[in-house]
Amino acid sequence: MIAADEEHWLRSKFGQWGRDKQAITDEAYAEYLRCFKDVAAIHASCEDYRASAGIDLQHDEQDMNQKVKTPLLVLWGEKDSLAESMTL
Repeated sequence: MIAADEEHWLRSKFGQWGRDKQAITDEAYAEYLRCFKDVAAIHASCEDYRASAGIDLQHDEQDMNQKVKTPLLVLWGEKDSLAESMTL
């Protein structure tokens, strides 16, 4: 379905995500489009999405009480729809 019209799929998804429609630059969009011309990239994207509703949740549960031991810089957009519910 995605490979039938990569550009339509990307534009429809990017139009639904986020509050700022200008957040994805033309250059970034062109790179997404270039990548999504490759069916292997589409497959990998779908597998990553699928994992987020399954095995990723199991891994998150297993690691819930673990602290990251590596120095870490976390960046989060204040206008993100999840920002209100997140405590970092």
